[in-house]
Amino acid sequence: MLNSNAHRRARWVLGGLSGAVVGISAYFGGSAFKVDGAAVEARGAGSPASSTQTDSPANPDTTQPFWYVSYLNEDAAMPRFDQVINSIRVGPNVVHDGGPPCPTGARLVDESVADGTPLETPIHPEHGQVQHHDTIACGDVVVAHEIEYYDEPDPNLDSQLRSGKARWETSAHGTSLAVFRYLTTSPAWNSGIAADRWHAGAVQGRLAAIARPIHDIGFGVSAIVVWDSATSVQTTLVATNMTIGQLTAIAQELYR
Repeated sequence: MLNSNAHRRARWVLGGLSGAVVGISAYFGGSAFKVDGAAVEARGAGSPASSTQTDSPANPDTTQPFWYVSYLNEDAAMPRFDQVINSIRVGPNVVHDGGPPCPTGARLVDESVADGTPLETPIHPEHGQVQHHDTIACGDVVVAHEIEYYDEPDPNLDSQLRSGKARWETSAHGTSLAVFRYLTTSPAWNSGIAADRWHAGAVQGRLAAIARPIHDIGFGVSAIVVWDSATSVQTTLVATNMTIGQLTAIAQELYR
Protein backbone atom coordinates (compact mmCIF):
# COMPACT_ATOMS: atom_id res chain seq x y z
CA MET A 1 0.00 0.00 0.00
CA LEU A 2 1.31 3.46 -0.89
CA ASN A 3 1.57 5.46 2.29
CA SER A 4 1.92 9.25 2.20
CA ASN A 5 5.61 9.21 3.08
CA ALA A 6 6.37 6.74 0.31
CA HIS A 7 4.41 8.86 -2.13
CA ARG A 8 6.45 11.96 -1.27
CA ARG A 9 9.70 10.01 -1.59
CA ALA A 10 8.59 8.60 -4.92
CA ARG A 11 8.03 12.06 -6.36
CA TRP A 12 11.68 12.99 -6.04
CA VAL A 13 13.20 9.56 -6.62
CA LEU A 14 11.24 8.89 -9.79
CA GLY A 15 11.63 12.47 -10.97
CA GLY A 16 15.39 12.39 -10.78
CA LEU A 17 15.97 14.89 -7.97
CA SER A 18 19.02 13.96 -5.97
CA GLY A 19 17.86 15.22 -2.58
CA ALA A 20 21.56 15.87 -1.89
CA VAL A 21 22.52 18.80 0.28
CA VAL A 22 25.86 19.85 -1.10
CA GLY A 23 28.08 21.60 1.41
CA ILE A 24 29.69 24.40 -0.57
CA SER A 25 27.87 26.97 1.58
CA ALA A 26 29.90 25.72 4.55
CA TYR A 27 32.79 27.83 3.30
CA PHE A 28 30.76 30.91 4.06
CA GLY A 29 29.39 29.52 7.32
CA GLY A 30 32.76 28.58 8.85
CA SER A 31 31.57 25.16 10.03
CA ALA A 32 34.03 22.73 11.56
CA PHE A 33 34.13 18.96 11.33
CA LYS A 34 32.47 17.06 14.12
CA VAL A 35 30.35 13.99 14.77
CA ASP A 36 27.37 14.62 17.01
CA GLY A 37 27.81 11.85 19.53
CA ALA A 38 26.63 9.03 17.26
CA ALA A 39 28.04 5.53 17.30
CA VAL A 40 30.77 4.99 14.71
CA GLU A 41 31.33 1.63 13.08
CA ALA A 42 34.56 0.76 11.25
CA ARG A 43 34.72 -1.29 8.07
CA GLY A 44 38.00 -2.35 6.50
CA ALA A 45 38.97 -1.70 2.90
CA GLY A 46 37.30 -4.13 0.56
CA SER A 47 34.65 -5.27 3.04
CA PRO A 48 31.26 -5.45 1.30
CA ALA A 49 28.12 -4.09 2.89
CA SER A 50 26.09 -6.88 4.47
CA SER A 51 22.97 -7.98 2.64
CA THR A 52 19.51 -7.23 3.99
CA GLN A 53 16.54 -9.55 3.65
CA THR A 54 13.59 -7.91 1.93
CA ASP A 55 10.13 -8.98 0.88
CA SER A 56 10.36 -7.17 -2.47
CA PRO A 57 11.19 -9.20 -5.58
CA ALA A 58 14.80 -9.16 -6.76
CA ASN A 59 13.66 -8.32 -10.29
CA PRO A 60 10.80 -5.82 -10.17
CA ASP A 61 8.22 -5.59 -12.91
CA THR A 62 8.63 -1.89 -13.58
CA THR A 63 5.67 -1.84 -15.94
CA GLN A 64 3.33 -2.21 -12.97
CA PRO A 65 1.83 0.84 -11.21
CA PHE A 66 3.63 1.76 -8.00
CA TRP A 67 6.20 -1.01 -8.48
CA TYR A 68 8.66 1.07 -6.46
CA VAL A 69 6.60 1.47 -3.28
CA SER A 70 7.75 -1.66 -1.45
CA TYR A 71 11.39 -0.80 -2.16
CA LEU A 72 10.96 2.73 -0.79
CA ASN A 73 9.21 1.47 2.33
CA GLU A 74 11.84 -1.17 2.99
CA ASP A 75 14.64 1.33 2.47
CA ALA A 76 12.97 3.80 4.84
CA ALA A 77 12.89 1.11 7.54
CA MET A 78 16.62 0.35 7.25
CA PRO A 79 18.86 1.79 9.99
CA ARG A 80 20.91 4.91 9.45
CA PHE A 81 23.93 5.58 11.62
CA ASP A 82 27.36 7.19 11.44
CA GLN A 83 30.24 4.98 10.38
CA VAL A 84 33.82 5.18 9.15
CA ILE A 85 34.57 3.55 5.80
CA ASN A 86 38.11 3.74 4.44
CA SER A 87 38.85 6.59 6.87
CA ILE A 88 35.84 8.53 5.52
CA ARG A 89 33.03 9.40 7.94
CA VAL A 90 29.51 9.05 6.52
CA GLY A 91 26.10 9.10 8.15
CA PRO A 92 23.13 11.23 9.13
CA ASN A 93 24.87 13.09 11.97
CA VAL A 94 28.21 13.67 10.29
CA VAL A 95 29.12 17.29 9.57
CA HIS A 96 31.56 17.60 6.71
CA ASP A 97 34.45 19.97 7.14
CA GLY A 98 33.89 23.52 5.94
CA GLY A 99 37.44 23.58 4.60
CA PRO A 100 40.59 25.28 5.85
CA PRO A 101 40.29 28.64 7.65
CA CYS A 102 40.17 31.58 5.29
CA PRO A 103 41.12 34.78 7.15
CA THR A 104 40.71 36.90 4.01
CA GLY A 105 37.18 35.59 3.38
CA ALA A 106 36.10 32.96 0.88
CA ARG A 107 34.67 34.27 -2.38
CA LEU A 108 33.01 33.01 -5.53
CA VAL A 109 35.27 33.10 -8.58
CA ASP A 110 34.96 32.23 -12.24
CA GLU A 111 34.89 28.49 -12.90
CA SER A 112 37.99 28.74 -15.12
CA VAL A 113 40.11 29.63 -12.06
CA ALA A 114 39.94 25.95 -11.05
CA ASP A 115 41.57 24.83 -14.32
CA GLY A 116 44.92 23.18 -13.71
CA THR A 117 44.29 22.81 -9.96
CA PRO A 118 43.49 19.57 -8.05
CA LEU A 119 39.85 20.77 -7.98
CA GLU A 120 39.49 21.08 -11.74
CA THR A 121 36.21 19.46 -12.77
CA PRO A 122 35.37 19.57 -16.49
CA ILE A 123 31.73 19.92 -17.52
CA HIS A 124 30.25 16.87 -19.24
CA PRO A 125 27.03 17.72 -21.14
CA GLU A 126 26.21 14.02 -21.44
CA HIS A 127 25.38 14.03 -17.70
CA GLY A 128 22.50 16.46 -18.27
CA GLN A 129 21.85 20.17 -18.08
CA VAL A 130 24.03 22.10 -15.65
CA GLN A 131 21.78 23.42 -12.90
CA HIS A 132 24.42 24.82 -10.58
CA HIS A 133 28.14 25.58 -10.96
CA ASP A 134 30.18 27.28 -8.23
CA THR A 135 33.87 27.73 -7.60
CA ILE A 136 35.16 29.15 -4.30
CA ALA A 137 38.60 30.55 -3.61
CA CYS A 138 40.43 31.71 -0.52
CA GLY A 139 42.86 34.33 -1.72
CA ASP A 140 44.43 32.84 -4.83
CA VAL A 141 43.74 29.23 -3.84
CA VAL A 142 40.68 27.36 -5.13
CA VAL A 143 39.19 25.52 -2.15
CA ALA A 144 35.89 24.15 -3.52
CA HIS A 145 34.26 23.35 -6.85
CA GLU A 146 30.71 22.10 -7.39
CA ILE A 147 28.65 21.13 -10.44
CA GLU A 148 25.08 19.85 -10.43
CA TYR A 149 23.36 18.22 -13.42
CA TYR A 150 19.77 17.28 -14.13
CA ASP A 151 18.60 15.13 -17.04
CA GLU A 152 14.88 15.46 -17.73
CA PRO A 153 12.78 12.28 -17.95
CA ASP A 154 10.85 11.47 -21.08
CA PRO A 155 7.63 13.55 -20.84
CA ASN A 156 5.63 10.53 -22.03
CA LEU A 157 7.26 8.08 -19.64
CA ASP A 158 4.42 7.97 -17.11
CA SER A 159 1.79 7.03 -19.69
CA GLN A 160 4.12 4.50 -21.31
CA LEU A 161 4.78 2.82 -17.97
CA ARG A 162 1.10 2.76 -17.08
CA SER A 163 0.25 1.14 -20.41
CA GLY A 164 3.00 -1.45 -20.05
CA LYS A 165 4.75 -0.24 -23.21
CA ALA A 166 7.99 0.63 -21.42
CA ARG A 167 10.14 -0.47 -18.51
CA TRP A 168 11.53 2.11 -16.10
CA GLU A 169 15.11 0.81 -16.20
CA THR A 170 15.36 0.92 -20.02
CA SER A 171 13.63 4.28 -20.47
CA ALA A 172 14.76 7.88 -20.17
CA HIS A 173 13.60 8.04 -16.54
CA GLY A 174 15.53 11.17 -15.56
CA THR A 175 18.73 11.43 -13.53
CA SER A 176 20.55 13.94 -11.40
CA LEU A 177 24.19 14.24 -10.43
CA ALA A 178 26.09 16.47 -8.01
CA VAL A 179 29.90 16.57 -8.08
CA PHE A 180 31.51 18.37 -5.16
CA ARG A 181 35.28 18.68 -4.66
CA TYR A 182 36.94 20.55 -1.83
CA LEU A 183 40.09 20.78 0.28
CA THR A 184 39.90 19.17 3.71
CA THR A 185 41.94 17.26 6.25
CA SER A 186 38.95 15.29 7.61
CA PRO A 187 37.09 13.42 4.86
CA ALA A 188 33.39 13.16 5.70
CA TRP A 189 29.91 13.39 4.18
CA ASN A 190 26.51 13.93 5.72
CA SER A 191 24.21 11.29 4.25
CA GLY A 192 20.74 9.94 4.87
CA ILE A 193 21.46 6.82 2.83
CA ALA A 194 20.81 3.59 4.74
CA ALA A 195 23.95 2.36 6.51
CA ASP A 196 23.73 -1.10 4.93
CA ARG A 197 24.01 0.36 1.43
CA TRP A 198 27.53 1.71 2.09
CA HIS A 199 30.71 -0.30 1.50
CA ALA A 200 34.45 0.26 1.08
CA GLY A 201 35.97 0.59 -2.36
CA ALA A 202 38.49 2.46 -4.46
CA VAL A 203 38.50 4.82 -7.43
CA GLN A 204 41.66 4.89 -9.51
CA GLY A 205 43.70 3.72 -6.52
CA ARG A 206 42.16 6.22 -4.07
CA LEU A 207 40.17 5.18 -1.01
CA ALA A 208 36.41 5.53 -1.37
CA ALA A 209 33.15 4.99 0.48
CA ILE A 210 30.48 3.81 -1.94
CA ALA A 211 26.70 3.69 -1.45
CA ARG A 212 24.65 1.65 -3.87
CA PRO A 213 21.15 2.78 -4.95
CA ILE A 214 17.98 1.32 -3.49
CA HIS A 215 17.86 -1.21 -6.32
CA ASP A 216 20.63 -2.33 -8.66
CA ILE A 217 18.66 -1.21 -11.73
CA GLY A 218 19.63 2.30 -10.66
CA PHE A 219 16.54 3.21 -8.69
CA GLY A 220 17.18 5.71 -5.90
CA VAL A 221 20.07 7.73 -4.56
CA SER A 222 23.67 6.50 -4.72
CA ALA A 223 26.92 8.14 -3.69
CA ILE A 224 30.69 7.85 -3.92
CA VAL A 225 33.04 9.73 -1.59
CA VAL A 226 36.70 9.64 -2.67
CA TRP A 227 39.59 10.72 -0.46
CA ASP A 228 42.90 11.72 -2.08
CA SER A 229 45.31 12.13 0.81
CA ALA A 230 48.12 13.27 -1.49
CA THR A 231 46.24 16.43 -2.47
CA SER A 232 43.89 16.71 0.56
CA VAL A 233 40.96 16.74 -1.86
CA GLN A 234 37.65 15.05 -1.13
CA THR A 235 35.45 14.34 -4.12
CA THR A 236 31.80 13.48 -3.51
CA LEU A 237 29.38 12.34 -6.19
CA VAL A 238 25.69 11.96 -5.39
CA ALA A 239 23.34 10.67 -8.05
CA THR A 240 19.72 9.71 -8.44
CA ASN A 241 18.50 6.97 -10.77
CA MET A 242 21.95 5.87 -11.95
CA THR A 243 23.41 2.40 -11.53
CA ILE A 244 26.47 2.17 -9.34
CA GLY A 245 28.41 1.18 -12.46
CA GLN A 246 27.43 4.41 -14.17
CA LEU A 247 28.37 6.52 -11.16
CA THR A 248 31.69 4.69 -10.71
CA ALA A 249 32.60 5.35 -14.35
CA ILE A 250 31.96 9.09 -13.83
CA ALA A 251 34.12 9.08 -10.68
CA GLN A 252 36.95 7.29 -12.46
CA GLU A 253 36.88 9.81 -15.30
CA LEU A 254 37.61 12.63 -12.82
CA TYR A 255 41.04 11.11 -12.12
CA ARG A 256 42.17 10.46 -15.69
